[in-house]
Amino acid sequence: MILGGRIGYFSRLRKGDSRLLVLEALKKRPMHGYEVAKEISQMFKGLYQPSPGAIYPTLQWLEDEGYVRTEAVDGRRVYTITGEGLDFLEERREKLARLMEMCNQMMDDERARLLIAGRKLAQTFFMLWSEGDEAKLREAVTVLEDARRKLAELMLR
Repeated sequence: MILGGRIGYFSRLRKGDSRLLVLEALKKRPMHGYEVAKEISQMFKGLYQPSPGAIYPTLQWLEDEGYVRTEAVDGRRVYTITGEGLDFLEERREKLARLMEMCNQMMDDERARLLIAGRKLAQTFFMLWSEGDEAKLREAVTVLEDARRKLAELMLR
C-alpha cells in the first residue's frame, strides 16, 4: 500500500529499486516474503508497504539470478542473500543510498506519524461504511466533522 501526497515517489519505484530494497532487507537475516515486505516498510517508517505482488516476483527474479537462495523452513520459503547478491547490492550502493536519502528527506517523523494515522482512519472509515448501520453512520459523520473542524483550527494557529 502506498500513501499519496508528497510521497508519490513510491508509486514510481522501478524494478531495480525494489530489487535493491529486497536485498538490503535480506542483508539483516534470512526471511520469508512477508517478513521482507515488513522490513522494507520499516525502512520507510510504514509509509511504503510493498504488496505481495511486488515482493514475490522480485524474490523470484533474485533467485533466478543467483542473488538469493531459498530453503523450506516450517513449510515456508525462507530467502537468504548470497555472495553474488551482496556483490550486486554493493555495486549499486550509491543508487540505494540516493533512493533512501530522497525518501527520508521527504518525510520527517511527525509527517510520517500523521500519514499513518490518516491511513488508519481511512481504513476504519471504510470498515464502518461497509457495515451500513444507519445510527453508526450518523454518529460517524458527527465525529468526522468534529475532527475536520479541529484540524482546520490547527492550521489557523
